[in-house]
Amino acid sequence: MEKHTYTERSLLPRGLIGRRRRVYIADWIFKLDSFVEYCGERAVVIDRHRTIMGVEIYTIISLAAAPSRRYVLGRSLKHVH
Repeated sequence: MEKHTYTERSLLPRGLIGRRRRVYIADWIFKLDSFVEYCGERAVVIDRHRTIMGVEIYTIISLAAAPSRRYVLGRSLKHVH
């Protein structure tokens, strides 16, 4: 009895073919608990995550207004020293 150990990739259904995942390795623009400026208001970064395409999204809380969370793209924030 012959054992089948190899199948040509072109014969497999697309769902069974492994795909390479893109891995975005980059430093974060802003650290947690850092002060930033958004629309002329000072805020604090409380959380951050990336989309599958590598876009940074930050959760900020404004220091001037009533505490409310905002989800902001990293490119729209500025560093406050």
